[in-house]
Amino acid sequence: MKGKRKLSVKWKVFAYFAGFTALMLVLLWVFQIGFLEDVYRVTKIHNIKTNAKLIAQNIDSDDLEQQVLDMGQAGEMCIDIYNDRYTTPVLRSHTEPGCLLHNLPLSYISGLYRLATENGGSYYVTLNLNDFLSAQGYVNIPRTYDSLIYVLVTQNAAGDNMVILLNAFVTPVAATIQTLTSVLSIITVVLIFVAAVLAFVLSRVIAKPIVKLNDSAKVLATGNYNADFTGGGYREIAELSDTLRYAAQELSKVDEYRRDLIANVSHDLRTPLTLIAGYAEVMQDIPAENTPENLQIIVNESKRLTDLVNDVLDISNYQAGNMELNLSRFNLTDAVREILGRYKKFTEQDGYTIDLRADGDYYVYADKIKITQVLYNLLNNAIAYTGEDKKITIRVRRSKNAVRVDVIDTGEGIPPEKLGMIWDRYYKLDKTHKRAKIGTGLGLSIVKEIIEQHGAWYGVDSQVGVGSQFWFALPLAEDQL
Repeated sequence: MKGKRKLSVKWKVFAYFAGFTALMLVLLWVFQIGFLEDVYRVTKIHNIKTNAKLIAQNIDSDDLEQQVLDMGQAGEMCIDIYNDRYTTPVLRSHTEPGCLLHNLPLSYISGLYRLATENGGSYYVTLNLNDFLSAQGYVNIPRTYDSLIYVLVTQNAAGDNMVILLNAFVTPVAATIQTLTSVLSIITVVLIFVAAVLAFVLSRVIAKPIVKLNDSAKVLATGNYNADFTGGGYREIAELSDTLRYAAQELSKVDEYRRDLIANVSHDLRTPLTLIAGYAEVMQDIPAENTPENLQIIVNESKRLTDLVNDVLDISNYQAGNMELNLSRFNLTDAVREILGRYKKFTEQDGYTIDLRADGDYYVYADKIKITQVLYNLLNNAIAYTGEDKKITIRVRRSKNAVRVDVIDTGEGIPPEKLGMIWDRYYKLDKTHKRAKIGTGLGLSIVKEIIEQHGAWYGVDSQVGVGSQFWFALPLAEDQL
């Protein structure tokens, strides 16, 4: 079943931006229209309380009267200050239109004082002027609005109780809401248009480098490793471009290695197979040719085929992480001697000289079979590339808490620019070298994998025209530290 078609980055950005804009508009409408009256009322109450506290702080001030008058005018409030006898106000601001406070009977004021005292010294109440006057017997009263009355009890310097009463009016906000609705409607239309344009532009700007990278990746998928990965827009895209560019370079190398491997393996397989088939047919057709020499050729070529297949399998297993180490304590110097003993007949027949220089017997804790493979690969590499004198030197020596093995040849050496590539899979330094033409270029790569798996050290020192010195070092066994 096909999965749902996913939105592109461009349209996702557009959708997110549009959604954010819609949310902001909804919140603007809700808070400006829905909560306007509540916010207005809370603000009014806060202002009344603040002014009452200010009057209480200045209750004994000589200019209190002027402060009360100014406060009443500025805040559109009515203010009365009584002592605890409630006869007449000690101080009164001018009467604002619609002021309810100045029309309250003293009995009501006394009741407000009692409520304030019982409530910790302060109290506020909301009264409707229409309802209040109707209760007093007035009729045909025009529609009025709510009045807020705040009572604060304090003391003057003489210790007398002083009652501060403030009265403010809650102006109807219906007309204000209507005006805001008209203004917000215009703002909403303009904002939606602007947001749509911005969302479209931003989505294209953000998505453009991603789309470009996607197109380049499709080109890369076809096998074109010259695809152009150009970063732009922002840091993450630039980093992704660099990553894809590096991936293209590595894939190009792998593809080149693969072609070389196919060519090398094809050639290396064809040659021994041809020899084996040719000698076998001759020996079959001509019984007199069934000689030990011809049989040895078949054996040697079969061994070459086996080595080739084993190298390919080994490097595949190492790269897949399927090889495990079987660690044991053994004499590394003796292992080198054993390998040289097996090469003795070969060196005698072909004129090679392999000189072993060991300054002692050194024990290591490692995988003997794999370390032996390392020695074989390094020695075979030296045989393939050493000079016309066919001289090879193997040196075993202690280096601090490790034993180091050097395999030295007298060949042409390795150019500095190629030193970093010789450990790569399938790489062959000189495909035209007479003695180096056999092989897949996997020997040194296998050496690298084995030594790294041991957590040990390896390297090469080479000088053009002088020769190369390949080496590896393993930690000494604990009893030799």
